[in-house]
Amino acid sequence: MWILDERRKVNSNHGMILFEDIIGKNPGDTYITSTGTEMIIRRPSLDEFTLYMKKIAAIPHPKNNNTALCLMDVSPGDWVLECGTGSGAMTLFLSRAVGVIGRVISFDSKEDHLNRAKCNYRLWIDSWKLSHETDWPDNVTFHHADVINATDRVRHLLDGAFLDMLTPNLGLRAVLPLIKPGKVITCHIVNMPQVVDLVASILKHQLPVIVEQVLEVDHRNWLVTPARHYTGRLIHKPGSSSHGETSSGEEQGSSTEEEENVEQITEDTAFLARPAITQDSHTGFLVKLRVYSDTRHKGFTT
Repeated sequence: MWILDERRKVNSNHGMILFEDIIGKNPGDTYITSTGTEMIIRRPSLDEFTLYMKKIAAIPHPKNNNTALCLMDVSPGDWVLECGTGSGAMTLFLSRAVGVIGRVISFDSKEDHLNRAKCNYRLWIDSWKLSHETDWPDNVTFHHADVINATDRVRHLLDGAFLDMLTPNLGLRAVLPLIKPGKVITCHIVNMPQVVDLVASILKHQLPVIVEQVLEVDHRNWLVTPARHYTGRLIHKPGSSSHGETSSGEEQGSSTEEEENVEQITEDTAFLARPAITQDSHTGFLVKLRVYSDTRHKGFTT
């Protein structure tokens, strides 16, 4: 992913790409590299932007961000808390979810993390303006502070929270008074020992939350492609009119590039479908916590 500059170019396995030839084209247009490879020009999606943007801190994977939004049931107009801004990936997902009249209040104790998140946030907004008639909502308030010691900066009850912290058990106890009863706090945790520590802390201190779900989000990538003979020619379905036909090239154990290029995909073409070799690795656990009213705990909002 690059910011286009007419003075720049990229050398790749598919040939040289000159940015000056791309500037002015529209998403969906094609571009031919120096080796004749045809490519499609497009802008990155939010998922792709957060994966490839500059980072200081590791980010929650987009599949976890999208699932967390569902767990929290974030809606337009909600005010939500983010503890652990990091490089700003989840900040952007929350910003899109709460919309124009909602608000994201984001805390991070590290200034360099916060500065990188702000840069990424502004870069996404500036890019958004180039391809959309409406502006991206400017709805994030960044705080350079540890939320554990700065909850007084939040002035009213919130509709949910996302915690991505090294010590989620301490963060949870601090933010509980800020969340409306019945709403959800979702914690992103890298390893299972931390999940166990969090649940143990909840039970030990009898915190007014229910552990509704602990999950690991798994994506399985699949390869779906036309099936080919070892010679390179397409394989046809059994019983089709083309099944069993071979060319003289196949009989000799070879096929020419010209023959391969003229082959057409038809309803008789067989397809191969199997899990892809490359799969997404473990990217963290999500813990869904439902807040409830409990007057036994002084200081907690009911």
